[in-house]
Amino acid sequence: MIGDRTRHRQMEREELIRPEALRRKYLSAESRPLAGGKNLLRNAVLVLVAITVSAALLLTFTSYKVTEQAPGVLVPLEGLQKLSIGGSGRLDALLVEEGDPVRPGQALAKVSLASVSQFSETHDLRIEAVRKRRDSLLEKLPLHEREHALAMRRNSELLAHADQSLLTARRKQALLRERIRVSERHLRQIESLFEAAAITTFQFDEAYAAHLQLEQEAAETERQEAEQEIRLKGLEADLRQQELAKDQLDLALREEIDQLSSEIRQLQTQRSVDLRADRAGLVATIAVRAGDSFRAGQPLIYLGPEQSVLAAELYVPSRVIGKLAVGQQVLLSYESFDYREYGRYAATIESVAGARLDPREQLLPLSLLNEPVYRVRAALEQQSVEGPEEHALLAGMQFQANIVTDELPLIGLVFKPLRSLRGLVW
Repeated sequence: MIGDRTRHRQMEREELIRPEALRRKYLSAESRPLAGGKNLLRNAVLVLVAITVSAALLLTFTSYKVTEQAPGVLVPLEGLQKLSIGGSGRLDALLVEEGDPVRPGQALAKVSLASVSQFSETHDLRIEAVRKRRDSLLEKLPLHEREHALAMRRNSELLAHADQSLLTARRKQALLRERIRVSERHLRQIESLFEAAAITTFQFDEAYAAHLQLEQEAAETERQEAEQEIRLKGLEADLRQQELAKDQLDLALREEIDQLSSEIRQLQTQRSVDLRADRAGLVATIAVRAGDSFRAGQPLIYLGPEQSVLAAELYVPSRVIGKLAVGQQVLLSYESFDYREYGRYAATIESVAGARLDPREQLLPLSLLNEPVYRVRAALEQQSVEGPEEHALLAGMQFQANIVTDELPLIGLVFKPLRSLRGLVW
């Protein structure tokens, strides 16, 4: 029995040191850290998949708006009156600005017509000579104003000094009167003592002489005060005389300037005409600037009614017009008001014109258009802008309209470059 157990133990030890047993033991020892690494990798993959899915959902359900811009101008609902001249020519001078009110028959601009014959060189020289004379007088006006201001400042200083001297004399006179009253009381006391033989005649005469000295000083001060008053009145009279002389000179200069200006106008009207308003209203848009030439029938100024509800008139490019619909909202940024301070304002599209307008062939209120456009009318939500201050909108004000043409998920923005290649690849 003992021998059998010994052989059995020996066989077990041999079994434990066999190569297969040793390799199994070695592999089981290595598999424990590998199992931990696989778990870490699996968790990282799950986190990455979760982030990818979240990003995909965010890109899918978050949308962005594709916008286009179009210029426009504010117009009254009643429409604008176009003012033009029958012939071609040049606009010499504008007499109004945008937003100015006008009355019927008021001259709005000076226009030289190409059909009017040019004046002779002598006539032009006469106009130039009169204009130079008028300009010379106009230059003298501020010089005369400065000279008058210097003289007035100098006389004002003298007047202030005389007034101060008069005030000093009056104070001195008041002080002397008080001293005289005190001296009179003292003199009465001295006289009582003298009658009582308490003082000598010399002492009485000395006190009386001091009182007479005060009386003499008071009389001198009164004389000086009267002289200062006379001097002060004289300076005031001089100031009034200078003001009168200045007004007379100004009047003479301005009368001569007006006469010269009238002469210049008379000479110029012989070769120019006035563009006048047919009715009262407001200057909405000035289409031609001073010095520019114009064609026959070309609108020079657009005139709107005095009080009217304004509407937005957009000029939309043809690439955008197909994406607009009545009732669609647009946002307006007025050029006269910084949108960072005053914001953007909503307007609702009311009508879309079916005819295309070419700025090279038709006259439009906006001069910077360089491609065919369509006219779109939109109703404003409010007739004023609000910011640091509130301002009423005026006919003729220009703006930029932001139009939403499409709304896509953000994922579409990511793949937008690929979609643009679709027509080239497929």
